[in-house]
Amino acid sequence: MGTVSGTGRTLALLAFGLIGASFVLQLVDSISVPYIKKLGFLEATFNDLPPRWNVKDIQFGIWGWSAEVADPDGTVGSSASLDNYDGFLSQYRKSFGAGPGFTGVATGAALLAICVNSFLWVLAALWALAVSIASTVIELILFIVARDRFDNAFRPAFADKHYYNVKLGKGMWIQVAALAAVVVGTWLMIWAYAV
Repeated sequence: MGTVSGTGRTLALLAFGLIGASFVLQLVDSISVPYIKKLGFLEATFNDLPPRWNVKDIQFGIWGWSAEVADPDGTVGSSASLDNYDGFLSQYRKSFGAGPGFTGVATGAALLAICVNSFLWVLAALWALAVSIASTVIELILFIVARDRFDNAFRPAFADKHYYNVKLGKGMWIQVAALAAVVVGTWLMIWAYAV
């Protein structure tokens, strides 16, 4: 462990900010639906459906789902559930907490790097980067497969595709932004160690 130069401290402070932002984004993203109803990884919207179909919007997250339902009188309500919808993510749920967890540890390491120069802090940032990449890739694979499955399930019920739209939700883009922040933060940690 050595002393940190002024430039190294500035770079470590920037890394702390970026890795900390990634931690917050991943934490919010990991709780998403049903707690934050409009922040899902997968969203299905329905347009111009017959009156017997009263679902307008369904958001799927890691822990559950949320639906926006239009009553016949025109009022729009919502419901959310923590149900294990078809066991879709049950075996992967534990891995989704790893990204924010390791990124939180790397945030603490970046804070310590402002004071003391050690390669351990760089290793913590590299570990958070690896876990964040793995988490993003797993989420992309799972939710792209789910999007295609829902699209195939809805296709027979609705002859015209303009009645429904299934796409990746805002949660996926937040995860990508968190990954970008941890990539740049890790690069700054390496640079802060080198100067």
